[in-house]
Amino acid sequence: RRRVGEGPPADLFFAKQVTTNACATQAILSVLMNSAEADPDGTTAMDTSSDSDKDSKLSLGPTLSNLKSFIQAFPPDLRGEAIGSSDDIRNAHNSFARRDAFLSDPDKPKREATEDDDLFHFVAYVPHAADGCVYELDGLRAGPIKCGTYAAAESDDDPMAWLRVAPK
Repeated sequence: RRRVGEGPPADLFFAKQVTTNACATQAILSVLMNSAEADPDGTTAMDTSSDSDKDSKLSLGPTLSNLKSFIQAFPPDLRGEAIGSSDDIRNAHNSFARRDAFLSDPDKPKREATEDDDLFHFVAYVPHAADGCVYELDGLRAGPIKCGTYAAAESDDDPMAWLRVAPK
């Protein structure tokens, strides 16, 4: 059974969602912030993969790298506050969002959902190679939820093996 806040690894990035209607952006950030990042010298910060794997590592870019570095030591609620206060994140989100969604002008009145509205909630599922577990990251929950484990040897042959552990 999955449990909330069951001692996740210290290097697993989790932020509370403190901004209304920000779940899709929060889920994307959870995936990005937990991805193996290529260092400027071409190595990866999270593993010692072969040279052929290094080309496929993610580069967060300066904005997300700086944000991650700045908030890494924060507790999840302050991470969420920092994300919600970031002009860069707000502008990126709003460039894709519906006009009435999320990080809009705080002075505008809020609109209540009606039965005609489509309501969605987005969460992220991420593998954590160090402990071989898959975690659900839902910013509306108290903490990461461990979904189960995946075999490290199996993931060498199939890099998507961890997806079999994530709920469908």
